[in-house]
Amino acid sequence: MILATQIVIAVSLGMLLAAGILSLVRLTLGPTALDRAISVDVLTAGVIGTVIILIAVWQRTDLMVLLIIFALTAFFSTVTVSRYVANNAIRQREDSLAAQEAKAKALRDQEAAK
Repeated sequence: MILATQIVIAVSLGMLLAAGILSLVRLTLGPTALDRAISVDVLTAGVIGTVIILIAVWQRTDLMVLLIIFALTAFFSTVTVSRYVANNAIRQREDSLAAQEAKAKALRDQEAAK
């Protein structure tokens, strides 16, 4: 391989490694489930990029199946987390409305007792 190509591949792998490490940090520290979902997506994108570089370097097209598997895994994990977050948001909104209604009813009952 040409030296320039080797340099580009090394730099690309280094950047993917840095993105993976930063993604793992966000996965560990992320305060919300959405932060963790995004970090998993970035980590999966880094793995996909690494596999693409390895396919190009090793000239092995049989590894392209891994790309489909990683892409589907990323998609389904994102959909699962977003459904979980959406269900929790709906549940919290319903609980909040129920609490507001109970408070309003208590105020009405209190005023009716006067």
